[in-house]
Amino acid sequence: MHENKLTYKETAIKFGVGGSIVIGRWERRYLENGINGLEDKNKGRKARVQKPKPSKTRLEELEEENLNLRIENEYLKKLNALVAEREKRERANR
Repeated sequence: MHENKLTYKETAIKFGVGGSIVIGRWERRYLENGINGLEDKNKGRKARVQKPKPSKTRLEELEEENLNLRIENEYLKKLNALVAEREKRERANR
């Protein structure tokens, strides 16, 4: 950056970095702590490890599928009723 006489913004563009603020921050960290200052420091929350779900029995899988099919069936019935009602209104308006 200094060797090529580039600004922070020009350096960020040249290397495809988010912005000039990032370049300035990196330079300050490098000048204060050397190359070790550029190492990532974990910030924020640690990722939570999710416990694996216990596998379902065949009966549980079938019951879940049955419930999903019942829900889908009810949805399709209501959708058909709405479509039929709309068609009836359209025929009446003609």
